[in-house]
Amino acid sequence: MVVFRNASYLLCESSLKDGDTVKRIYRSNIVPADYTRGTDVTFVDITDTAESLVVDKTPVMPFYVDDLDALQSHYDTRDRYTQDTVNDLNHIIDGWYQAEVTNATNTIDAADFGGTAAQGATITPANIQKLFAIAQKKLARRNVDMNNLFANLTPDVYQALLEYLAGKESILGDRTGENGSMGRYYGFELFVTNAAYWTGEFTMGAQPTDGDTITINGVTFTMKTTLGSTANNVLIGASAAASCTNLTTLINAPGTTTSTGVALTATNQALLYGLTAVDGTTKVTFTYRGAGGIVTSTSMTSASNFWHATNNMNQLMFGEKGAVDFVIQKQPTVQIEKAENRLGFKVIPYTLFGKKTFQDGAKKLVKVKLTLFPTAKSNPY
Repeated sequence: MVVFRNASYLLCESSLKDGDTVKRIYRSNIVPADYTRGTDVTFVDITDTAESLVVDKTPVMPFYVDDLDALQSHYDTRDRYTQDTVNDLNHIIDGWYQAEVTNATNTIDAADFGGTAAQGATITPANIQKLFAIAQKKLARRNVDMNNLFANLTPDVYQALLEYLAGKESILGDRTGENGSMGRYYGFELFVTNAAYWTGEFTMGAQPTDGDTITINGVTFTMKTTLGSTANNVLIGASAAASCTNLTTLINAPGTTTSTGVALTATNQALLYGLTAVDGTTKVTFTYRGAGGIVTSTSMTSASNFWHATNNMNQLMFGEKGAVDFVIQKQPTVQIEKAENRLGFKVIPYTLFGKKTFQDGAKKLVKVKLTLFPTAKSNPY
């Protein structure tokens, strides 16, 4: 379900131009002081600070439909593909919205449940009530409007909540199913999303062996001493660090074949859209917009090469509605042109938007770091 329409401050500004900005001015704080009779007070200079939201996100999903292929299809090929791509564009927008959780001032992690700070907490039916109670406490301490709260949940977390409630959805209120709402709990309006933000970490502590694999969201990368021409192959470098670099290079440019990696298929590129890798010499860290609850795995000869289970986590967004600002200049739409010298049409689904968590919005958000459930699923591409 697309959730950005329900929980962000959404503006549809058709008059904006690509690159235009929405500015917000903040007044400086005036420090209180005690007045002493018969003495002069100290005046404080005031200063204004500006923050800007830039409208610059322009994803497209172009494709070509041949008239003869459409003629022999049992369904309307162009219409079906158009609807699919428009849905995907909405998911992409939702992924950018969910990734704004990185700006949250407040954090919930394993430390709030007796574990290690910065690692993901494990949420079960036995402790999910505590998750909402902690989130409410952290927001209340920031003087957030407690009558306008939301919580974006993965399907797995929502399942844990339902199991805690023994399946009694009526407890979540009468609004369940209305405008995408999955009900209310602890004052939070609940939304279920497959576009949650994800972060992960893979350690490359030893030189890989020929044929070792790393899998992310169903896409398997194979480490090879001789690169070859098979899609997703990664060249084993002269050291573990060099292998990290080669893997990072392919993930960040998945459609490009180089001397150290073979380009992914179009299907696999779509599965990893929104994934970014950062080379850490002995490890690769990942961020993933619109990921949902993805599954990772590895088949490595050396035990020094592994995924960090506690550092692979969804980062869910809780907070006050409107904390994230969104400007949609162009809703996902489609441009259709007759192809020159061909029997067919060029179809270009596209959108134009911008997003920003201003400083006053950041304190109204909670970043909820959760380890992934064993049954976590891939994103919907």
